[in-house]
Amino acid sequence: MLGLQELDDVICQQLRKPDLVKCILVNKQWYSIVVPHLWRAVLLTKSWNIKYSKQSQAFCAMVLEDYLNEQERRQLQSGEEYVQTSSFLSLSTLTRCGPYIQEMTAPETLLEFFNIYITSLRPWTGRGDAPPTSLELLYHLYQCCPAVELPDLTLRYMQSNIDESWMRFTESLIPRTRRLRISISYRDPNPEFTELKTLLNRCSSILTKLALHIDIVYTEGGESERRPEQEESILEEGVTMDWISLREVALWNCNDNSGSSPIWSWLWKRFGRVEKLVVRDIHDISRSLAEGMSNHMPNLRKITFESRDFRHTKLTDTAIAGLFQSCQGLEDVAMNIKTPFGRPAAEALLKHTPTLKTLRLVPCYDLSSNELVQILASSPNLHALVDTNVISHRGGRYPRIKANAFIDRDPGTGSLRPWKCEASLKVLEIKVIGIPRPDIAVETEKEAYPGQGRDIQSQVYDRLARLTNLERLWLGDKVWGEYFEDDPPEDSMPYQIDCLELSLESGLHKLSGLKALEALNLSGMRSKVGVKEVQWMAEHWPKLNTIYNIDDLEAKRWLRTHHPDIELLRYYDGPV
Repeated sequence: MLGLQELDDVICQQLRKPDLVKCILVNKQWYSIVVPHLWRAVLLTKSWNIKYSKQSQAFCAMVLEDYLNEQERRQLQSGEEYVQTSSFLSLSTLTRCGPYIQEMTAPETLLEFFNIYITSLRPWTGRGDAPPTSLELLYHLYQCCPAVELPDLTLRYMQSNIDESWMRFTESLIPRTRRLRISISYRDPNPEFTELKTLLNRCSSILTKLALHIDIVYTEGGESERRPEQEESILEEGVTMDWISLREVALWNCNDNSGSSPIWSWLWKRFGRVEKLVVRDIHDISRSLAEGMSNHMPNLRKITFESRDFRHTKLTDTAIAGLFQSCQGLEDVAMNIKTPFGRPAAEALLKHTPTLKTLRLVPCYDLSSNELVQILASSPNLHALVDTNVISHRGGRYPRIKANAFIDRDPGTGSLRPWKCEASLKVLEIKVIGIPRPDIAVETEKEAYPGQGRDIQSQVYDRLARLTNLERLWLGDKVWGEYFEDDPPEDSMPYQIDCLELSLESGLHKLSGLKALEALNLSGMRSKVGVKEVQWMAEHWPKLNTIYNIDDLEAKRWLRTHHPDIELLRYYDGPV
C-alpha cells in the first residue's frame, strides 16, 4: 500500500472481496489497512433454504461460537477460580472485526437465518444446557458491531405488554435506526404508555423519519380512574433524546376513542424540527394534532393526507381545515384521500398560497372551479398543480375546472386576469370541462350560438399560453393499467367529451410559446390530434419527449418514423 490513508482507502474501494482477501495475506501492514474494508459490509443473500447458503451458515456459526465464548468468559470471571489464560486472551473473529462493520443485512432477515440455523443443530450437543435464542444471538451480534446503522426498522406489537427480551433487543437496535416504524395497541383500562415511551426514548439523534400506528381503546369506566396530572407525570418520567435530525413523521391509523390521551401531547412536544407530516385515519386525534402543530411544529412545510387504496376517510372537511389553519407557510400539500374538500378547507388552504409550491388534489372532491382558479391566481411560487384523477376500466372520474372559470377574464376590461403562478408553474394536471363540442355526434354541452365551442377553446388556449414555463401538461385522466399502442379505445373506458380538441383549427397554434414542454397527456379525451398536429408539436415544442394516448394511427406512425425519440404511451405507471 502507499502509506497514505486517503489513497489506500480509494484503492481498497475499487477492489473486489476476493482481491481484498489476497491483500491481507501480504504482511501485517497491508492486513491492518485492508481488513476494515473487507468487513465494512456484511450482506447475506436470502435463499429459500439456509442449508444451500454456505455464506449465511458460516456467518451464523461464527456468531454462535462468539456468543458461547462470551458466556463462558463471563462465567469464569464471576467465579473464584478465574485465571486469565491465553485461550481467553485471544479474541474471536467477530470480536476483532465487528467494529469495522458499518452495513449489515436487515435484522428481520438475520433473525430468520439464526432461527433456521439453531433449528438445524437440534438435538443440541454444544456447550451449555440449551442453545441461545435467535434474539439473543442478534443482540450479541449488534453488541459486537457498534458502527452498524439501520436504514429501516419496523416493530409491531399486538398488545401493550411487550416481552422483556424484545425490549432488551430494541435497546441495541433503535439507537442505530434512521427510519423507524412502530405499531402498538393498548386495550388496558388505564394505559401508562410505558412501553411506547421507552421505545421512543431510545431513538437517537440520527433518526430522520418516524412512523407510528397507535391504537388506544379505553374500556368503559377506565378513562376516569386516573387524574390528568397523574397521566402527565407518568409520561414525563425519564429522559427523552433530542431528535435533532427528525424531519418526517407519519401517523398511520392512530386511533383513540377518548381523543385526549396524554401520549399525544407528549409526542407533539418532540416534533419541533419536523418538516413533513403524513396522516392516515387520524380522525380521533385531529383536534389534538391541530393544537400540537400550532404549538410545537413551527418548521412544518409539507403535509400529506393518505388512505388505503383511495378509500373514503372519516376525516371531515372541518378537521382538514383545522389542520391547515394550525400551520404556518405550507409549501407542499397532497390530498391523496377520497374526501370532501369544501369551503372551510379551501379557505384555510388559501392562507398558504404565498408559500405554496406543490398541490395535489387526488381523489378528493367538492373543490369548486372558482376556488381552484383562486389558488392558481394567488400562488407566486406554485410549481405543480395535480388535479387529474386515476381511472381504470371500471371508470369513475371527478370533473374539475369549468372552462369559463379557467379562462378568468376581467368583466370590466375583457382581458385575462394575470395569475401569480404564470412564471413559476411547471406541472399542470387538470381537466378543463364544459366546452361545447358540436363536432361529436353524442349529447354534450349545447352551444348558445354557432361557433361558441371554438370561441371557448380559443380563450382556454390563451390562458394556457401564458404559462410559458410548463414542462408537463396533462389535460386528461391518468389511465391505470397497460395498453398496446395500436389498440383501439375500449368501449368500457370513460371518455371526456366536453374537452379541448387540441387541433390546429381550434387554436392549438397559440401554444407555440411553450418551449419547455416535455410531456403531454391526452388520456380519456375525445381530442382531434392528427398528423398535422403532431408535426406542429415536434416543430414548436423542442423538448417534447412523451405523449400519452394519441388515438390517431397515422399520427403515431409519423412520429415513430420521423421522431422516434418521442415516446408514445397508452398507460399510466404511477404517481407523478
